[in-house]
Amino acid sequence: MTAGFPERLAEWLDTFDDAVEFAPATPVQVERFSSGWERPAPESLTQLWLEFGSCRFDGEATLLGTSFVLHTIHGLDDTEHGIAATRQRQPVLERAGLIPVVDDAGGTEFGWSRRDGSVVAVRPDGRIEPLFESIEQLWDQVSVREWDTSQAAVSAAAEPDAVDEPEPLGQVTFAAVRHEFGHHLCIITDTDPGEVYQGSLDERGLGRTDSALSLATADREVTVTLATQAQAPAETPGVQLVWEGKRDAPTGEIGVMTTNGLILMYCPSPPRARIRLWVNEIPEPDRILVVVG
Repeated sequence: MTAGFPERLAEWLDTFDDAVEFAPATPVQVERFSSGWERPAPESLTQLWLEFGSCRFDGEATLLGTSFVLHTIHGLDDTEHGIAATRQRQPVLERAGLIPVVDDAGGTEFGWSRRDGSVVAVRPDGRIEPLFESIEQLWDQVSVREWDTSQAAVSAAAEPDAVDEPEPLGQVTFAAVRHEFGHHLCIITDTDPGEVYQGSLDERGLGRTDSALSLATADREVTVTLATQAQAPAETPGVQLVWEGKRDAPTGEIGVMTTNGLILMYCPSPPRARIRLWVNEIPEPDRILVVVG
């Protein structure tokens, strides 16, 4: 790797699928893409395109001193993770003269400015926040640790039906777990969701698909309570209703899931489940109540 670019970065990167290799760009592609810019692309960025293309971090990547959890590095390839597709999803990048470099699990894009060489954060709602004076400062602040794939972080909570074992609770009607969520995302979904949802979040830290809700959580241990309508508490002190609606549940079960696909607990539900979601603060709560009816 080039000067100013962490040599260890090569050890941090992985493809999106075992069957799909890295798709590096050619020197001609890089030259065509960057021609006419106000300033040349940083050598570390072009080296990334030439050696890897779009890829993800093989571990939990955070920006030191922030709550951002990095996920996808964008290349020049013609995929949903590439720069072209990313700019189509977030038009403000093109208007502001920004080249998307990497995103985080909540939908924030980090763009390098062709105009002044700085790096900014582009929020899902289009807001732009300055972060670093150069892309080298961005790389210097990246910290990656291996995924914790064990279930040891799941523990009992002082709630009805919680168990004193570091294991998922299985089917419940009223129970709670304490868990520090990877990517700081809690997924509420049918227990056979296919691909785990990690889409863009709104200003409340909430994302939605037909069958799943994705909620940004606090960067610490979080208590999640799951209850059926029949067993739901009559009063909910200390939390506020943040979402109410229906989601598909073809398995007849709604579960609380991590982004690694670990189902912490689940409860029975109708095929079209009515879900109500309470939290103690917006965004990034550390107390969550999910009621399924």
